[in-house]
Amino acid sequence: MSDFYEQPEYLKETDPDPIVITEDKPKQKIPGFLVFGLIALVAVTILILLFSGLSGQGSRTVKRNQPDEQTGKKVVLQWWGVFLDRSVVQPLIDEYQALNPNVTIEYSNKWPQGKFYDSAITYRAELNRILKENDPVKIPDIFMINNTWAADYEQYTKPSNNIDFDTLKSTFYKSVVSDFGDEATKSVYGLPMWIDTFAIAYNKDLLLNAAVSTPPTSWATFKSLAQNLTVRNGGTIVQAGFSAGVASNTSFAMELFNILMRQNGVQIVNRQGITIFSESPNTLIALEYYKSFIDPINGTWSSSLPKDTQLFVEGKLAMMIVSSYRLREIIKANEDFNLGLNIGVSQIPQLPGQSEPIHNWVDYWGNMVALNRPNSQSSWRFLEWLSQPEQYRKLSRNIKNYYGVFGILYPRLDMSDELKSDEYLKVFNESLRYAESWDMVKGLEVREEFDKLLNQALANQNNIAKTNNAIQLILTLKGKLG
Repeated sequence: MSDFYEQPEYLKETDPDPIVITEDKPKQKIPGFLVFGLIALVAVTILILLFSGLSGQGSRTVKRNQPDEQTGKKVVLQWWGVFLDRSVVQPLIDEYQALNPNVTIEYSNKWPQGKFYDSAITYRAELNRILKENDPVKIPDIFMINNTWAADYEQYTKPSNNIDFDTLKSTFYKSVVSDFGDEATKSVYGLPMWIDTFAIAYNKDLLLNAAVSTPPTSWATFKSLAQNLTVRNGGTIVQAGFSAGVASNTSFAMELFNILMRQNGVQIVNRQGITIFSESPNTLIALEYYKSFIDPINGTWSSSLPKDTQLFVEGKLAMMIVSSYRLREIIKANEDFNLGLNIGVSQIPQLPGQSEPIHNWVDYWGNMVALNRPNSQSSWRFLEWLSQPEQYRKLSRNIKNYYGVFGILYPRLDMSDELKSDEYLKVFNESLRYAESWDMVKGLEVREEFDKLLNQALANQNNIAKTNNAIQLILTLKGKLG
């Protein structure tokens, strides 16, 4: 399965498999914490979102939905988070509690140890069980959710009375509005603690060997460069140009394929949320192009190679798609183990004549407030406070100080100028205004179906139709928590 959410592998944004340094140096395993650095980062973002505390009564005896300000008692908010180290989010929690002395925030990191996909399944299953049981003692006030799961939880969450839909739309990037807002009902179901998108990480030295300083911004010239950078010994690739063409050993395969579909003008779902990508002939064009990167003669990658993150840190892969969290992990590995890589980052290539100047995708986590909690208004006030510019800046500084390299991408439109000069984040930041997502409902299952398609040996319309129908069946299960 390809990597996805910024995770203990990012997907998350890091591979579940540890990065192993080879080449001419003695083999040494990079500790899992580096590979999981993405996860921690993602978590960091989430914990902050989740740590909500406000005024009111924390006692479970408070009448449901009774405004806590009217009780005059202490408020205790239970927050289910994942990933983040407490030292990163605690300063924000302390600050909020100092401003609201009657608020106590009890945070619990519910993310299980292990490979990301397995951990995601376990975390989601436990959350689903608690929400369905609706036990007032066990159910959290706030819980973290991936943006590709958000639609599945709308009926189990309390929409905000503090932030209206128009404010969400004017404050955050369009992908946030799509993931956590409902235009039909004008409801706001959650807020992001950060946002992430995708770019090309490249080995500057390998490109310079080909007399190229940066990757081209058009797919035609990009692919030509990737082919020139691919070195074979017999029929075996010993230096790969670009990792794509199959989901099994590449990062963010689903995201790249969705980007290619959108660049080719494919509408993935209609206004009713029904999958229709199989109806467009351009979907096959996008799939054939994606699969061309593993052509045995002219391809730049192979399904027999190690994971792309592993090969990149070994200096044997010239270019790969990364999220900002994955990029951080790679840079940290390079610094901590003195790998000597000269790493650059550039925009994902685009097609001429696109509907938008840049097509990109998002991957992030947000916080939602559980339905029928007595202190739901307090939870929302805390999340609103966390979503203000100053809190995002503080979180970003905390993450950079703790994890190194850089902070977070801001999900607010009015903060985009603050990252224009950041050495690494500016590339990701440039595409945020155009980056997209759609209501996958059950993102893990949807990813599985796309991965099956991308791992097929042949690109044909029949396989596309099967994938379209399988995903549509998943979407019909919205709100049915397993």
